[in-house]
Amino acid sequence: MVDPKVWKDIALTFVGKMVTAGWSAVKACALVGIHRTAWYRHLSPPTAAGITVPHAQRAYPNRITQAEAGEFMAILNSEEYGNLSVTQAYYRMLDAGLCSFSIAAAHRIVASQGQNGDRRAQRSSSGPKRIKPVLEATAPNQLWSWDITMLHGPGKHTYRLYTILDVFSRKV
Repeated sequence: MVDPKVWKDIALTFVGKMVTAGWSAVKACALVGIHRTAWYRHLSPPTAAGITVPHAQRAYPNRITQAEAGEFMAILNSEEYGNLSVTQAYYRMLDAGLCSFSIAAAHRIVASQGQNGDRRAQRSSSGPKRIKPVLEATAPNQLWSWDITMLHGPGKHTYRLYTILDVFSRKV
């Protein structure tokens, strides 16, 4: 079986020979069994619409340079802006006249540097561990504990059970 595209190329070649022999394009296409617009499209194929240069490679006059992005990141990572979110730091820099691009561009710069998560200083895992507080009662009325429990009653009613107790009284 012949591929439809191969058959169409053969038919268009035959129509081309008939047209050069003096036939009209309409009659030659009707004889072969293809639509005449296919013949005219074959004569002048459509060109690619729009811009064919990839977006990242286009030259824009307002494109942020690597130097501007580096300067923004240096200010963003400084002591003054280090614990702020990107949005907070951007608007403070904008008020100070330190940046001249949009908030979306600022977020793109930060994302390209891999810093678009939580930017605050985190406690290192190698530092001292926090000690879990332990409360101990050595006599009555030193330490009390409380709890509120919601209990479903009959029908639509809900009851609250308040429990308050002296921790020393529970000590064995």
